Amino acid sequence: MRLCEGKELHSELGKELQQIWKELQKLELGDEPDFNPLDIKDERKKSKRVVVIRPGQKKFKSDLMKAYGGCCSITGCPVEAVLQAAHIILYLGTKTDHPSNGLLLRVDIHLLFDSHYLSINPETYKVEMASVLSKSCYWELIGQPLKMPKSKTARPNNNALLKHYQIFSQRWFNNS
Repeated sequence: MRLCEGKELHSELGKELQQIWKELQKLELGDEPDFNPLDIKDERKKSKRVVVIRPGQKKFKSDLMKAYGGCCSITGCPVEAVLQAAHIILYLGTKTDHPSNGLLLRVDIHLLFDSHYLSINPETYKVEMASVLSKSCYWELIGQPLKMPKSKTARPNNNALLKHYQIFSQRWFNNS
């Protein structure tokens, strides 16, 4: 009875039987116990870190939502929950929150843009990509023209696009 209850056994035979019992249970149940959502504890490690506070971010996104008609400037996606205000020149304070330094981008496109896997050619206003994306679903966006806002003051600043494009080009096309 003690064997089935998992109580401590003192005899050598009892301990051996308990070990065999545990091994049999492992074989029947697998190595991992079943997932029990009622038996979860927060075991995450936490640390303090520096976070940049961006007080104008909400207005910046609102301005870009208006400028681009609530659609991604590359894919045309109209789902607000996945749209983000992307800075062409990274955020350095309120001056960089100008709509002409921004693009409204779907979250995954924003990540590719920020990491310079994707850029906008400042002469053609078309999407260019790193060749490492050639076998991905993103490749179909190559050559896609950037959707432009009607407002001239909200259109992407050409110098900002050029700066982003230069970093992109150096990363992917410089052989030095």
